[in-house]
Amino acid sequence: MPQKPSVKRTCAQCGKEFLARPAVVRKGKGKYCSISCRSKALVATTLVFGDAARGATNPNWKGGTTKSSKGYWYIYRPDHPAAVNSYVKRATLVLEQKLGRRLRDDEFAHHDNENKEDDSPDNLILMRRSPHSSLHNPKTSKVSRKLKPDSPYNRRYQWPADAALLEMRRTMSLREMAKVIGCTHKAVDRRLKGLRSSDLARASVS
Repeated sequence: MPQKPSVKRTCAQCGKEFLARPAVVRKGKGKYCSISCRSKALVATTLVFGDAARGATNPNWKGGTTKSSKGYWYIYRPDHPAAVNSYVKRATLVLEQKLGRRLRDDEFAHHDNENKEDDSPDNLILMRRSPHSSLHNPKTSKVSRKLKPDSPYNRRYQWPADAALLEMRRTMSLREMAKVIGCTHKAVDRRLKGLRSSDLARASVS
């Protein structure tokens, strides 16, 4: 495909004219003729402004907003208590402004319409972290829904006394014990492992 004509630019560091692609210029880049000039400008800005070069004075500044891989928008707020790597979730800031206070550690901004990019005040609801996690990750039962009604996983059974269970193990296999109790042999094995202590062993002998 034919290349679009390049745009003449003047390097902000050395003043040299160079050609940049139109797409790069539209993105607000193409300020320096080389990586070397860009690095020199960054070092010079840091020496002049110090820590202030981390914000809008930094040559790499892109507006202070970024989008995470999960679809949430974050805003550059290094002074915020909930900031992670100097960024805070935009929904948190909007909800705090709506409530007129900071969110506590166990509070969360929930999107009512399930749209993570819609951070309008009417769409954000204050929730506790635990109910919010349960809402998005409902706890489902085990694979019992896929099992037959008479499966051992779906049966209700009562364990014998500890001493009786150990006595059964002397003459029966795990599968035989499972048939008597009405559970699985793995459940019997787990139960026995929890009972194998010296006190219970002595009690079963006596």
